Amino acid sequence: MSSTFQRGLFHLVGGMVIPVAALFLPMSLLLVCVGTVTAVFLAFEVLRLKTPVINRWFIAHFMLLLREKERSRLTGASYVLISSLIAFLAFERDIAVLALSFLAVGDSLAVLNETPISTMY
Repeated sequence: MSSTFQRGLFHLVGGMVIPVAALFLPMSLLLVCVGTVTAVFLAFEVLRLKTPVINRWFIAHFMLLLREKERSRLTGASYVLISSLIAFLAFERDIAVLALSFLAVGDSLAVLNETPISTMY
């Protein structure tokens, strides 16, 4: 399986975690969880980008999931987490769940568009 296709699958599964959790958790707990995960993830991202040794470790372990430009910038996961938090703060639960589900599925399907069929398997 190509790394682009693997990244797409990871985006689909990872991107659906928050919308699915939102179906089962009370809104207050969901906001605390998403807010905490977002804050911790962003703190790690800043630390990673400011500390070359941590960035090298991160790249070595998550190379298959990263685009080239994400090696020296925030990852797409940072933007998804921020967007998720904003969506649940700004919209009703059903709207936010639907929007984030579309994001997860659409992002994953876009990977298929950029991956030649012969390299997917």
